[in-house]
Amino acid sequence: TRYLADWQLLQVSFFDEFPSGSDIKQRPDIMVDFLGKLFLGEKAVTALADLLIPAGELLPVSYDSTVGYLFNPLVIAEELNAVDTANVKRDQWDALLAPAFIEDKLSSAILFRTALDSYRGVYCSDTFKRAIEKAGLKGIVCSEDLRDRPPV
Repeated sequence: TRYLADWQLLQVSFFDEFPSGSDIKQRPDIMVDFLGKLFLGEKAVTALADLLIPAGELLPVSYDSTVGYLFNPLVIAEELNAVDTANVKRDQWDALLAPAFIEDKLSSAILFRTALDSYRGVYCSDTFKRAIEKAGLKGIVCSEDLRDRPPV
């Protein structure tokens, strides 16, 4: 779903799960939510804009009197015929255990989402992961483990 045409600036806030007692709040440079979006602070947008703009929408938000962005990925694995249906893992109730993709069909995709997990996940290329690492961005973990649940 595209949002940019009707987007209005949102005020967002961060919950300090582990308060340090300091008045200085730690904010992520980049983080993923559970709705298939990324939050990006100024440092992340500066470092990643060239990769992000072709792959989706940068939606402005305000937090702590600062401008940040939500990134809405618009590349969908199913639209690229990139889902490897024979290797998708599901449990006895048809809940997704692990998605599977045809990497050759995703070669141009920096970031993408999939209907397999109801568009909740954000999947990235090695190029994107390396750009995050090169910029020293904090707040996100990129993993090759594609299971749709924490490891047991």
